[in-house]
Amino acid sequence: MTISKPRLSIILLNYGNSKWLEKCLHSFHNLEHWTANGPENIEVIVVDNGSKTSPLAELSQKFPWIKTIQNEKNLGFAGGNNVGIKQATAPFVMLLNSDTEFKQNTDLLALLEKFSDEKLAVVTPRLELTNGQLDPACHRGFPTPWNALMYYSGVAKLFPQAKWAAGYHLSWLDLKKAHEIEACSGAAMIVRQAAIAEVGVLDEDFFMYAEDIDWCYRFAQAGWKTLYDPEVTIIHHKYKSGQQTANWETKSKTISAFYDTMKQFMDKHYRRKYPRVILFLSFVMIDVLKKWKMHYERKQYASK
Repeated sequence: MTISKPRLSIILLNYGNSKWLEKCLHSFHNLEHWTANGPENIEVIVVDNGSKTSPLAELSQKFPWIKTIQNEKNLGFAGGNNVGIKQATAPFVMLLNSDTEFKQNTDLLALLEKFSDEKLAVVTPRLELTNGQLDPACHRGFPTPWNALMYYSGVAKLFPQAKWAAGYHLSWLDLKKAHEIEACSGAAMIVRQAAIAEVGVLDEDFFMYAEDIDWCYRFAQAGWKTLYDPEVTIIHHKYKSGQQTANWETKSKTISAFYDTMKQFMDKHYRRKYPRVILFLSFVMIDVLKKWKMHYERKQYASK
């Protein structure tokens, strides 16, 4: 029997508790292209990122259609996903968070038709929070110093339809129609393998956060495009790890990483593009906000 090559390889990264990963895998039954043996034309690769107790053996029993990879240690989001990407056999690769869920009758493969545009590197579906609102991380501009100032200062929230203010989340654009954006979320993004071959895999210097923005930025610098397409909607049960953990040490590291990687991105890509004083002031603003966020979250944590 000839086994056809998959059209899409999905990479699911797990670290620690696999509760949400299992829920995600169950939701694959909601795909339109589902067969008795698993999702048709889709390769599913589950990578465990060095969990103390690996769930892969148990998951393989419950979902025999998955391929599994066990990392000896936690390589971070970028490193863990890169392991899966390098094993993917389809011409398109999808990064998918373990805390996502497919809705009934999701035609995921329909998004592959968008790649008829030969300069398209990335397609992101609409990521939707459990309250039905858009997860704004799937629809972003690049965090230039100005966009960061508008976002962190709260001005963007006051003027969400103003192009000059809402450059980070591009909220003036029509979210009901497909259109180009600058960056999306690694929680659900489909990437052309040919673009990866040119630009490279995720930058493993970003251990957690901003690796998706960095990837989109590198694609853009090489002349590739990123598309937001609401034709497909995926539910994102956001913050089910990291900042929501019961362990304050892990929680605080996650919060720090969120702010520190923004500085890391700016330093990598804007060091020669902007005057030093602009980056210095941007870094000061980010550090002040991080300190405030840590203080607020510590108080919230202590009150529980």
